[in-house]
Amino acid sequence: MNGQFIKQMIKRALMQYRGEHEQWITADMLNELYNQVITEQLQDDRELHEIVQDIVYEYVTTYA
Repeated sequence: MNGQFIKQMIKRALMQYRGEHEQWITADMLNELYNQVITEQLQDDRELHEIVQDIVYEYVTTYA
C-alpha cells in the first residue's frame, strides 16, 4: 500500500476527530502515526481504515 495514501487517511482522521487544520499536522506526527499503523497492520487482520481510525482516536484522546 502506498505510504502517501495511508498518510492522507491519517490526516483525514485527525481533522475528523480534532477538527485539526491541515497546516497544524506536523510531519513528525504523521510519521509517528504512520509507523504505528504499519506495525499494527502487520500484527492484525482488521481493515486498514479501522486500524487508522483506532490509532488516531487513541492519539487524540491521549495527547489532546
